[in-house]
Amino acid sequence: MRNFGLICITIVCLTFQIQADAAIDAKLLKEAGLETAWQSAVSLNPNESVERVTVLGDYLYILTSSNYLFCLDRNSGKLVFGISAAKAKLPVSEPVDFNNAAYMIAGNELLAVDLRSGTETYRKKLEYPAAARPAINDTYFYIAGMDKSLHAADCNAHDIFKVNPDDKTTITSVIISDNS
Repeated sequence: MRNFGLICITIVCLTFQIQADAAIDAKLLKEAGLETAWQSAVSLNPNESVERVTVLGDYLYILTSSNYLFCLDRNSGKLVFGISAAKAKLPVSEPVDFNNAAYMIAGNELLAVDLRSGTETYRKKLEYPAAARPAINDTYFYIAGMDKSLHAADCNAHDIFKVNPDDKTTITSVIISDNS
């Protein structure tokens, strides 16, 4: 069973991990010209810690050291979902959102979670190790592989085509739109 931990987010999304019986001193916030927008508790196991906090659109993603991923509504602080993204110690990319779903590379799988229902919609094993978070548009998933290729895949994570940079460097990030 998960023990308690508390994540407090201020208007400027400053993040502090504190015990549930403590609070951020209102006087300190006032002196800094800040105020608490909301605070919400997330459960952490013993010896588990927050590894990364990502603010993306209307959502706040909190990844723990055991690769448990919490998603909170940025405006209200309400839990959208909590899932085990990957086994501990495996890499988990930062998420991207597209069409009301959050996508990420977890372990070596393309993982999608519906942001309306909070349910995992699919998890597909990739045939190559991924180097960065995916990029998505209406046509393809674009995944930078550690094989120094940019893979364009369909919704089932099957490669449609791949391209390599002329200088054979590793691709570390991808930005995509419907036009380019």
